[in-house]
Amino acid sequence: MRLFIFFLLLLFCFSLEAQSLSWAKSFGRGDSPLINNAIKKALARDASGNVYTTGSFTSGAGGIDFDPGVGVFNLTSGGGTDVFISKLDANGNFVWALRIGGTGTQVGEHIALDVAGNIYIAGTFDSTPDFNPGVGVFNITSSGSLDYFIVKLDLAGNFLWAKSIGGSYGTSDNIINSLTVDAVGNIYFTGAINGGGQSFDFDPNIGTFLLTLPITAAYNIYTAKWDANGNFVWAKQLTASIGLNCVGNDIQLDALGNIFIVGNFSEMLDFDPGVGVFSMGVAGSLRAFLWVLNNGGNFIAAREFGGSGPTDRVLAKSFNFDVFNNMYLTGIFTGTADFDPNAGIFNLTSPSGSTLSLYVVKLSPIGILLWAKAVHVIPGLIDGVYDGVSSVSDCGVLVTGIFVGTADFDPSIGVFNLPPGIFTPYILQLDPNGNFIYAIKPNVTFKSPLDIDAFGNMYGIGTFSNTQDFDLNPNAVFNLTAPVEGNATFVTKLLPFPWAPSVISPLSACLNSTDTISASTVLGSSLSWYSEVTGGTFLGTGNSLITPVLTDTTTFYVQDSTCQAGPRDSITVNTISCIPLPITLLSFNAYLHNEAVQTEWVTTTEINNDYFTIERSTDAIHFDPIGTKKGAGNSNAMLNYEFLDQLSTFNFSLSTVLYYRLKQTDFNGNYEYFDVKAVYIEKNTSLDYLEVYPNPTTGEFFISWNDKLTNEIVIQLTDNLGKEIYTTFITQENRIQLKMNNELPKGIYFLNIQTNQTTVVKKIIKN
Repeated sequence: MRLFIFFLLLLFCFSLEAQSLSWAKSFGRGDSPLINNAIKKALARDASGNVYTTGSFTSGAGGIDFDPGVGVFNLTSGGGTDVFISKLDANGNFVWALRIGGTGTQVGEHIALDVAGNIYIAGTFDSTPDFNPGVGVFNITSSGSLDYFIVKLDLAGNFLWAKSIGGSYGTSDNIINSLTVDAVGNIYFTGAINGGGQSFDFDPNIGTFLLTLPITAAYNIYTAKWDANGNFVWAKQLTASIGLNCVGNDIQLDALGNIFIVGNFSEMLDFDPGVGVFSMGVAGSLRAFLWVLNNGGNFIAAREFGGSGPTDRVLAKSFNFDVFNNMYLTGIFTGTADFDPNAGIFNLTSPSGSTLSLYVVKLSPIGILLWAKAVHVIPGLIDGVYDGVSSVSDCGVLVTGIFVGTADFDPSIGVFNLPPGIFTPYILQLDPNGNFIYAIKPNVTFKSPLDIDAFGNMYGIGTFSNTQDFDLNPNAVFNLTAPVEGNATFVTKLLPFPWAPSVISPLSACLNSTDTISASTVLGSSLSWYSEVTGGTFLGTGNSLITPVLTDTTTFYVQDSTCQAGPRDSITVNTISCIPLPITLLSFNAYLHNEAVQTEWVTTTEINNDYFTIERSTDAIHFDPIGTKKGAGNSNAMLNYEFLDQLSTFNFSLSTVLYYRLKQTDFNGNYEYFDVKAVYIEKNTSLDYLEVYPNPTTGEFFISWNDKLTNEIVIQLTDNLGKEIYTTFITQENRIQLKMNNELPKGIYFLNIQTNQTTVVKKIIKN
């Protein structure tokens, strides 16, 4: 199976600054806090932008520092695993951290806020922990198994109340898979109860309201409602006689207060918890359900998705509503499944019977199928797709998680593969019509669905080890380092898409001439050019622009408008008086060679040429000189030049992009810049010393790499829009000759050269 773990999010699309990251913070020293590995909603945000998170931690006697800044705020566990609740302000600064626990095992899994800022935390516990994180004590004793708790705190973190749900004997268990809170603080939750013949009391006070499983059942689906004071309102059960894989996975309220629940079941089941009957299901077939109740817990509707055989499996993991009350549902499936919940048929099929694929479904407010899309992997031994949760907006659907193997993230006829890997994180965005917008590979995995504010900023939480770069822009770096003892928890705020482009063109041009200016985006998106920061004259589209005749210093503005207008970045072109520099440059190339960067260029004519300067940059904007080469003065012969950048004193990370620029100066001090070349540095990897030549090429070219490479290498040729042209697989070689199809037009192409350790991208030009 090829493996995905994903979260689907309702993405609000607003303009972004010149980078993808607003801030990232981590906490945990020594014994590090952990986020529960199940997909839970462990992060919430209030109207002021403060960020609240929960999870669990185990510490030594010295405790763990939960202040991600220069201060110290230690929490110490009580001998087992305890719950933490953390609050950071809108800028990621520490506000407070609290602990709930005792000598046993307590895990924080869900956190939610009401409109007054009260905080609700749910999770599991055993033994007798203290649920008051302040100076007081409020103990609850479990029934002998893992029980569930719900705690309410005020906006300052002061204890208000704590309640629990338990089973009737020591091995029974109940699960809260999802929890939500309405505007006045009523609490709604869903999950499963398990333990054949066992009863669970859903009234947390002196009353009793039992839900009892049939003696033959493994699991039954339930949902329940408590009021803002933790008083029981109602609980409902879907009674399954066998109950394999019967569970509610996500719960949300629509604008009218109706309750929507998605989950899984595998037998004929009555979805009307009242006196009526509404049966769905196929015996032995794992299917997904959508269950709708009114706010009083009475049945409104139910729908199902699935196939007909035991290998046709559909799991519903998460959903959410857009502003028009359309519903986006996501999950995983194998085999062939019908994703039209009504009388029609709309089948999606995974690549092989056992390979798990990702699906995203959009339904109208009355449950009519609008579209269904799938993301597949290339079938293999350990590859597939698992788990997920969701959110949506005008800009489309955002999915984040991990995958194993090679996956095509474009659900249409196009192809967009991210570099293959094992448990590799990804972010995928589809537009409101289900069309592919982008996919990108972050360096960390989010353990909880991203929370998106009204401006489109995205907040995430997870754990990480070693040193990781949290900025999605490859031209920017923001590293956090976990303690050497293990993992740390991170909380991050990502700026919304579309992201502002990065300027990569020279900023000087000759007076009374035209010039070509260029920019790039993180995702290779299409750019638009304007004369003003807002409004102004539309000048064209594409990654480059031929300017009008420059009669003075002029500022141009470039914008990514992939799904809607992003921020405009400025490019100011300074005009200088130029005497034409009669030098003809045939080629200029830069490439990695023996842990150094080799630059080579060829001239065909030189007049009055004094010298060349080689310049290097890490951001394609600010360049520093690193060496010079004497010119020929006057020449009509073809001359070859080279300069080797040893990189011996340059501090670069495992994966770094360096930019090289050639500057030519004549005997009068006049100078000219030539094209910028990017070199992808993959330090200490099996693709060191990789070369592509000749480049430019008329069609045939060679790729050579380290002769120590013995594992499989994947070579993919794409055009400048990322469209795949062909892919080939090579083993036990260190040199290969390739040929472009004669029908391919002249232009810029990219080689994505991948091993199981790394990926190198090389630009190749066809003349």
